[in-house]
Amino acid sequence: MKNIKISIVLLLVFFTIFELNAQAPLQTAGTTPAIEPANCISGDCENGLGTMVFENGNRYEGSFQAGKFDGNGLFKFINGDVYTGEFKAGLFSGKGAYTFDNGDKYVGELVDGYFKYGSLTTTKGNVYTGGFLNNLMEGEGTLYGKASKVVYRGKWTQGMPDILLAKKTTVATESTDSVYRAMPAATTTEAVAVKPVTLPEIVLTIKESGKTIELVKGQYLIIQLDTNMTTGYTWSSISNPETSVLQTVSNIYIPYEVPSLVGKGGIAKWVYKANEAGTTNIEFNYTRAWEQVVTSNFKVDVVVK
Repeated sequence: MKNIKISIVLLLVFFTIFELNAQAPLQTAGTTPAIEPANCISGDCENGLGTMVFENGNRYEGSFQAGKFDGNGLFKFINGDVYTGEFKAGLFSGKGAYTFDNGDKYVGELVDGYFKYGSLTTTKGNVYTGGFLNNLMEGEGTLYGKASKVVYRGKWTQGMPDILLAKKTTVATESTDSVYRAMPAATTTEAVAVKPVTLPEIVLTIKESGKTIELVKGQYLIIQLDTNMTTGYTWSSISNPETSVLQTVSNIYIPYEVPSLVGKGGIAKWVYKANEAGTTNIEFNYTRAWEQVVTSNFKVDVVVK
């Protein structure tokens, strides 16, 4: 009877791990970044805030230092994966969140493009919290099943709990080599070839409020508004655009790169893409959640031809 119970526990661990590892990323970008031709389509992509679109469809929005991603930003892969957080020397490095196109998500620390310590949550309800090495579960970690029930707590080696490795079960080897899903290679900005842009992005600030903006299909619209979240003020949406006309691509907050300044502000940034011909509008109010006083308003009408 005792052996039967052990077998049941092992099977529970295995099938949970198999489902978790099926979505665990195996990034090659940490050591050999892919170099793709790219266009700096807005802002300062050398030393400042900018937007860069790569020939393969990947897109970066955020801070640059010496022509590389450095600071806070957002990297969106053409397959739908999105990383939001800190960058260093062109790689995911620092605190961040990596969301896969199917909804699975890692939140925690990254070092030189690889998961280091954090939580990987799947859409089926399984959560692993602990260490990582080469984007595989490694060291001390805990696997939670549905309803936050602990499935396994202890040491991990190359993505597998030591309890399975110690039993030398055949299922352990079956679940490692072939089921890891690859994280799309992050792209550094080193030695990229800048090419002409056929559809330049339209960048708006508070100065353009009240205007009518004309776009063509496929063109991007960027709204950048100064924000200081430390004061409690945020830009709240009053009127969202019609999705058939204008698609929301991203919405991020980028703090100013002044680490020693207490109460520093940043930029609230929205990116939209023109879908189909039509008219719509976008409106935001700058307020505190606990107050009804509107200190600033931004509104534009958009026409897609």
